[in-house]
Amino acid sequence: MSGDAETEAVVLAASYPPREYAFKADSHEIAAAVKALVGAVFQQRWHIVFGGHPAISPLILMIAREYGYKDRVTIYQSRYFLHHISPAASSLTNEHFGELEFVPNDPGELPPGPNNSVDPAKCPKSLTAMRTKMISHPGVRGLVLVGGDTGLREELELFRKLRPSLPVVPLGAPGGIARELLGEASLPGISPELWHGLHESRNYLLLATRIVRYIAAHR
Repeated sequence: MSGDAETEAVVLAASYPPREYAFKADSHEIAAAVKALVGAVFQQRWHIVFGGHPAISPLILMIAREYGYKDRVTIYQSRYFLHHISPAASSLTNEHFGELEFVPNDPGELPPGPNNSVDPAKCPKSLTAMRTKMISHPGVRGLVLVGGDTGLREELELFRKLRPSLPVVPLGAPGGIARELLGEASLPGISPELWHGLHESRNYLLLATRIVRYIAAHR
């Protein structure tokens, strides 16, 4: 592996799908896959980068605390959601198990107050700005997709536009839109074992290690 491993990163696009893909996903499988992937990235001595999600953010930060790794997680968050950061995410970032990187919201999409509900459908421009900043994070080596809904497709399309030479790896077994995106994926040089695993395996510890090795070997 070349370069400074401390600065290299994997973008993780993951969520528990709330809408049309909810019945096509298993939340426990998504959590298990995310935990294994974060661990494999940490073992590679790389950095995890992702967009803030009210359920995924605390999960990843708690994994960082379990490993005892500080300053290995960057959460990109639109200021549209400034008043809706979960207490767990705030607490864990205050303990330096992750860093919250706020991205300015679009001027036409004003953040709701702390007592108002948030709807991602009302801030598409702000989300695109956040995703652009996230994907442009220094040292990114690839994108991994787990679970999710239509937002993951948007992140994939933006990643391919901004980072066309880097690998995109959807993980199919937990379901969500990632399973659908795996059917559309092009993964040059992938081994038969990893290809089969992405479709069917629930041995996420082994699978995550193979995913990170595949990304590390990609040039």
